[in-house]
Parts: sequence; structure tokens; C-alpha cells
Amino acid sequence: MKKILFAFFSLFFSIQQTWAAVAFDARMTGGNGTGGNNQACDDVTTCTSTTGVTLGGSATCIVGMLVFASQGANTIPTGITMTWNGVAMTAGPSAASQSGADYALSVLFYLTNPATGQQVLSASWTNSNDSYMSAISFTGTATSACVNATNNITATQATSLAITSTTDGATVANFAVDGSIPTMNQTAIWAEAPLSPGGGGSYAIGGTSNSHTFTGAGGSRQAIAGVNVVAGAAAAATRRRSPILMGLPFPWFVHLKTLEIQ
Repeated sequence: MKKILFAFFSLFFSIQQTWAAVAFDARMTGGNGTGGNNQACDDVTTCTSTTGVTLGGSATCIVGMLVFASQGANTIPTGITMTWNGVAMTAGPSAASQSGADYALSVLFYLTNPATGQQVLSASWTNSNDSYMSAISFTGTATSACVNATNNITATQATSLAITSTTDGATVANFAVDGSIPTMNQTAIWAEAPLSPGGGGSYAIGGTSNSHTFTGAGGSRQAIAGVNVVAGAAAAATRRRSPILMGLPFPWFVHLKTLEIQ
């Protein structure tokens, strides 16, 4: 005698989980720097952009970028913070390369589920410095923490950085140099150099290990910081009926029935 247990629930109802893919949303376009892609701040302890960044209505993550550099004219900044719409952003990786009074400093921040639309991006620190500030936003990210901190990475005295990611994620790199404007191999977010620092930022969608390279900027100090922006999961409930059982009333899908075959 064989007993076969039919779980009608599994015939009628299933949960299908799909993973959203990270996609580019917006970058700074209204800053006072080259192309509007960054905010250049000269010998100050704060940097603010009131109209530089406008996030789309579906944005789920914003990554903020700061670079500082000096060839003996300033003291390296400390106590760096950044806010979006007045909300404190999470400090990501920072990379500093210093030799005596010469230094380059790259800092990243991020915020999950940021306010959308045009908001104020602001940063502050101690010790007056020249600085460049920029930002990029994404859709389809995780809504608990949009950056996988495990994959945070930095490099100093280097012009290239490989950031671990996933095929549905993204990577962002930020480069600081006491030199000139770099050339980038990935999609540019910003690039600038008229003040004491030089630098740039780039992003890549997909990939499992994305190399971000910044060349041609010269200088004696270089620092790079990078983050991995992660995708979010979307669960969708789908009710399905077996063609054999289409005539049965709906309540039967929650019942279990044992059929006995002689």
C-alpha cells in the first residue's frame, strides 16, 4: 500500500522572490564646479550645495563624496560629517595619504532611503581646507542598508582600486590627489582640480570586481575610497491553480488530502 500526500497549498500558491537591480538615478548637476558635477569650496570648514542634487522619486540610496588635498598650505581635516536634507549620512570608508604637510584625503558617506527631490547636501570639518563635494543616487538598492560595508575598500599612493560587487549591484570610487584632473575608466560622476586638491569620482553598474582607475593627475599624494551599493529583494506572492484542479472551490487550496492507492 502506498500513501501519497498531496499538499494542495503548493499547487495553488507560491511565493516568488526576485532581486531588484541597482540602477543609476541622479548625480550632482547644479554645483559650482566643472559641468556642475561638484561643489568647490575654498579654504573653509563647511561646504554646502542647496540646488546641486535632485533625486528621483524612486531613489533608495545616495552616496556623498568629499576630497581634500594640500601641498603644505593647510592641516588635514578631522571630524568630517555630511548631511542630506539635514539628516546625518553614514560615514563610509576614508583614505588618507600624508607625508609631512602634504596630504590627500578621500571620504565617502551614504544614506539609505533618502528624501527625494532637490535637497541640501552639506559637509563640515575642522581645519580650513579646500574641498570638492559631490553625490550620486541609485534606485533598486537594499532599503535596510544600501552599502555593503564588508566590501568597503581604500588605497593610498595608488591610482586604481578594485571593488567587490555583484552583478545586480554597483560600485562607487572617489579619488583625491594633490595634482590635476584625472582621466577615469569607469563612468564619471565628477572631476575637478582648480583649487589645491584635484580628484574625481566614478561608478560602475553590475560586475563582480570593478576596477576604478584614475590616471594622468600627477601629484605626490593619492588616496582612493570605494563602496559597493547592494541590490534589494522584492517578494511577490503569486497564486497558481493546477489545471487538473481548476474546478475546485478556492478554500480547497489550504487543505491537505491523503490519497490511498492499493
